[in-house]
Amino acid sequence: MARLLGLHPSGKPILRTIDLYCRDGDPHCDRDGACDGTCTVAFCPTDGNYIGGCPFLGGGFCPASVDETTEPIAVGTQSGEGTQYDGNNNLATKFTIHCLNAAPKCDYSLPGDSVDHCCVRNR
Repeated sequence: MARLLGLHPSGKPILRTIDLYCRDGDPHCDRDGACDGTCTVAFCPTDGNYIGGCPFLGGGFCPASVDETTEPIAVGTQSGEGTQYDGNNNLATKFTIHCLNAAPKCDYSLPGDSVDHCCVRNR
């Protein structure tokens, strides 16, 4: 589909921007899990995915199980900027990662985290 679209009339790829936010110490995005004034993040782009025949260039924070290069970002700043292009350079996605202050008392527990679930039994 991107080949049929061609370049934008400006001659530049069609660009979308995605802002990703991480809170200092949040175990879902801060790799070191410490509330230390820095988000240590790893970004995983997706490539080659298609939705309805159109290329989808996305991405997000890598799961802890994925070994990726990390980047430290100080609280209150943004970094990790990068642009990902489709194979024809017609579509692009620009990513910016922002590091936010830690949650109060660095507490990222959710309701129900300590509840014994129905399907997990101690044996």
